[in-house]
Amino acid sequence: MYVTRMRNATVPVTGSDSSILLEKLSALTAQERYVLRWIGIGATNHQIGEQLYISETTVKTHVTHLLNRLNLKNRSSVAIYANSISHRFI
Repeated sequence: MYVTRMRNATVPVTGSDSSILLEKLSALTAQERYVLRWIGIGATNHQIGEQLYISETTVKTHVTHLLNRLNLKNRSSVAIYANSISHRFI
C-alpha cells in the first residue's frame, strides 16, 4: 500500500484507488507529467526548466496546474504524490 498526502490528510493508495489516480493523471498534459516527475525527485523550477527547455515561469504555471488538477495544497504534497505513484503510473 502506498500513501499520498492530499489537503493535509494522509490517504492510502490501494488497488481500488488506482482508477482514481489514473483518472487524475490522464487529465494532465504530457508536459505536466514531466514536471511532476522532476518535482518528485526534488528538482527546482530552474532545474526543471533547464531539463525541459522551458522558462521558469512556464514551470511555475505547470506547478499551479498540478496543484489544481490533483487537488493538492503545496509543492511538497505534489512531491509526495509523485513519489507515491511514480513507479506505477508516470
